[in-house]
Amino acid sequence: MNINITLMPYILLVTAVIPALFAIRLAKKQNRSMLTSGAVTFFWGLPGSEVGYI
Repeated sequence: MNINITLMPYILLVTAVIPALFAIRLAKKQNRSMLTSGAVTFFWGLPGSEVGYI
């Protein structure tokens, strides 16, 4: 399957940004660090990141 480069912003949005926003929202409810939760979730959701495949 060929993925066009113009789709990359949408793939990034679905795999990294939206889950990070949900993690920030949950961290706020649980009185945890919103910055850490959002940053870690964003990093794990990046397409092609080595950590996401562990």
